[in-house]
Amino acid sequence: NIVHFNDYTKGIGCFSARNPIIKLSPNMTFSDVDSLIDQGFSKFHAVNTLKTPKGARSGKVLREYSTKFINHIKNVDEKNIVIAGGGITSVEDIMYYKNVGADAYSLGTVCFNLLKLRRILKNVTEDFL
Repeated sequence: NIVHFNDYTKGIGCFSARNPIIKLSPNMTFSDVDSLIDQGFSKFHAVNTLKTPKGARSGKVLREYSTKFINHIKNVDEKNIVIAGGGITSVEDIMYYKNVGADAYSLGTVCFNLLKLRRILKNVTEDFL
């Protein structure tokens, strides 16, 4: 929760040399994210696993949350860096996140399917990204 973040991040200046990446929960609010930005954080991973009453969810269900956080973080300051995650299983997914403003892409579950992973890696070049 944000109280924990506030306690943990007191004196954020000591982290500047390390340049940490904050992994956002889909259950966070824009106010939580704004507080982190106000404390000096500028690199974010959007988003981690979604907590639900029936357990944790990941994959494509996260796209909606990733998109809203990418848009919000970039609207606050376009210099903020955002790594998109959640349901990336194809080059089209990477293009989607690129078009909404992501700076980098996190491949998770797709790494368990070597054929899909190879297809993504084969079709992604530096010029593409």
